[in-house]
Amino acid sequence: MESSIDVDEIRRRYEQERLRRSDAHRGDLVKLEGELAHYLDDPYMKPTERAPIADEVDAIIVGAGFGGLLAAARFKEAGLRNVRIIDRGGDVGGVWYWNRYPGAMCDVESYIYLPLIEETGAKLPPLKYALGPMIYEHAKHVAKFYGLYDLGLFHTGVTKLTWADGAWEVDTDRGDHMRAKYVAVCEGTFSVPKLPDLPGILDFKGHAFHTSRWDYEYTGGDSESVMTNLTDKRVAVIGTGATAVQIVPPLGRSAKEVLVFQRTPSTVGPRDQKPTDYSWAETLEPGWQLERMRNFTSIISGDPVDEDQVQDAWTRIYAELIRNPGTPEMTADQVKAKMEDIDLKTMEMIRNRVAELVKDPAKAEALKPYYYYLCKRPAFHDEYLQAFNNENVKIVDTQGRGVEQITENGLLVNGVEYPVDCIIFATGFEYGTPYHERVGFDIVGRDGLVLSEYWKDGPYTFQGCMTRGFPNLFFMPQSNMQGAMNVDVVHVMTEYTMHWRHIIRNAEAGGHKEFQPSEAAQAAWVQTVVDQPRSDIEFQKKCTPSRFNNEGHLDERSPLAQNYPLSTMQFFYMLEEWRRTAGLDGIEFDGRPAEEVVPD
Repeated sequence: MESSIDVDEIRRRYEQERLRRSDAHRGDLVKLEGELAHYLDDPYMKPTERAPIADEVDAIIVGAGFGGLLAAARFKEAGLRNVRIIDRGGDVGGVWYWNRYPGAMCDVESYIYLPLIEETGAKLPPLKYALGPMIYEHAKHVAKFYGLYDLGLFHTGVTKLTWADGAWEVDTDRGDHMRAKYVAVCEGTFSVPKLPDLPGILDFKGHAFHTSRWDYEYTGGDSESVMTNLTDKRVAVIGTGATAVQIVPPLGRSAKEVLVFQRTPSTVGPRDQKPTDYSWAETLEPGWQLERMRNFTSIISGDPVDEDQVQDAWTRIYAELIRNPGTPEMTADQVKAKMEDIDLKTMEMIRNRVAELVKDPAKAEALKPYYYYLCKRPAFHDEYLQAFNNENVKIVDTQGRGVEQITENGLLVNGVEYPVDCIIFATGFEYGTPYHERVGFDIVGRDGLVLSEYWKDGPYTFQGCMTRGFPNLFFMPQSNMQGAMNVDVVHVMTEYTMHWRHIIRNAEAGGHKEFQPSEAAQAAWVQTVVDQPRSDIEFQKKCTPSRFNNEGHLDERSPLAQNYPLSTMQFFYMLEEWRRTAGLDGIEFDGRPAEEVVPD
């Protein structure tokens, strides 16, 4: 059936909305230091006093989120006994330690998001999309299973990594000075809270906090109950991304008034939350979780599969949008037009859903997104749009320009001041800033090579997770670090840490002191990344500004800062084949190629 959409008119609207949001300073962030340093304080646990530690362990993992927990588990499976995790939070969990805001849940199916379910014998969570507290509990379960609390250091930030005398020296802000043969840096993409650089951010006389440091002492309640202290409060929410979509409904049930300050509306599809069918769980065969992860990622990557095991909004929509709809007789332009038509119809469906669920026409119109579906990470929720049917939940549409200023009493938009008692920043985490700034420390490799200087023009890696000159060191890849990235980041972490296990196992079996990529292998890897045709550039230039297109400044992104030119699953199958057949080609052990390979 032919589309009834006026394509030219929609394109004009998309371009109009994109231009409204084009601002050279829209990505400017404020440093959380000085008078703003309290935005990093831990509201959940107080640091415990302890003496500085000076010891030597087999491995140190920086970061105790799921990436760090997976790395520690795989290192132990490779035969390492003394593995230490270090995290700035008061416990394991990473972003799920910090994200305790009301309504927090995973937007990826929990059966493929919670890692190591089979290995640890964990019971499946009671919901298809696990709530924040369930995810945090699973992280603690994994840490206990692998004995990671024994050597773990919490409320501890690494300040420097230095390669010296055949090992890594690790310094922290607690005065620790430790040594380790191996290090993995697993500070995730969602590590550093992001605050927009708004004029007057220090002038506000009311209460303010970031969603990753939710202040229940101020709001009352907890992540699953009414926030009783807000019944007489007027609350501002800055942001309309995935976090805001989750916090607005519980805030609407708690606060006197909620003002949602919107720059760009999200695409909000149905979440379709469901209870776990434990009779189905009993039928699962060994290896089911990795198989299910790979099935999901294949669909999201546009790779063909025989069946959709997850069957949710992600797989249904992406199966239509990502896979090539062309036939042999179609020209490239015809395929492109067909893909655009599918996207336009998908977005029309999203906008129609807004119109159906939001009763106030003015609110509904403000909440309708006008851009291509793949321009921003989509959201899924069963209560967000409906929350605007409550009289106390208002949308403040900034027409794409954002909040102009914060005043003593509230926020200024289009010259109008909105007085509020509390400002909640649902503004996400730093993304795309220099790597050493995101992780919070610099790394000094062999012969004094400093990572921030070596990577000043973009990353230089082998397989997206190792860099020559930095022996025995793994990086958990983030987006545009020459590796792979996917919606289910835990699957990415799972595949990479299995890869690391193989390398560590071979290093230990051979009695080697160190490993690193060869100069030729790294150069070839980087060249492949740089030489790839940047086929998405034309599309991203048409997108509304977001983290996907560097806030509209694509020309400022280094050609080194890209993902590897394969689909995510093709990339992981390539790594798997490398482990099975390539004889560790491209890795030097003690300066020489591997002579014997221990099977994976």
